[in-house]
Amino acid sequence: MQDRPWRVFLSHTSDLRRHPRRRSFAAAAESAVIRAGHAVLDMAYFAASDVTPAAYCMWALSRADVYVGIVGDRYGHQAPGDGQLSYTEVEFQAATALGLPRLVFLVRTPATQPDIDRSRQQAFRDRLRQSGILTVAAANAGALELALYQALVELSRGPHVVGDRTSWPRGRPWPGRTVGRARRPVRTRISCPHGRPLL
Repeated sequence: MQDRPWRVFLSHTSDLRRHPRRRSFAAAAESAVIRAGHAVLDMAYFAASDVTPAAYCMWALSRADVYVGIVGDRYGHQAPGDGQLSYTEVEFQAATALGLPRLVFLVRTPATQPDIDRSRQQAFRDRLRQSGILTVAAANAGALELALYQALVELSRGPHVVGDRTSWPRGRPWPGRTVGRARRPVRTRISCPHGRPLL
């Protein structure tokens, strides 16, 4: 069992906080995290700060125990200074660099939702499927809540063993436990407005 509730970083585009209309994917993910006994880290709850949104995201990710990607059909806003990658893709890359457990869910939003570049988002979804981690498709908000809750419960039981190999990275402490040295911050080109590195 973990020593404290995990800080679960929810990464998603802003439209997933509004869709589906009756109950959004973001709301369903928050419910799953809370039901599992953990705390939500989401851009929607970031406090006002004298840094860029991208820099704040990187700081929040450096404090997170688990990364959850909820990936819909929109590529989303591009983070400044990162080769025109979206915030969600930058956050996935940062979570990977930090060695966080990554839980990725692929969802669909209504076809009427506009997107300036669906081909970029499809390419991102394909990269996620080929990244070596197991992605899960969720047809609706209820399915996402159940799948995320189940994933968090399974993650709390410890590393999965497949054959004679464990799926957990060697040398990485289990989330919620203070083991060995503190995690090194992710290296990023993002800095605060005054030019000093944020992380």
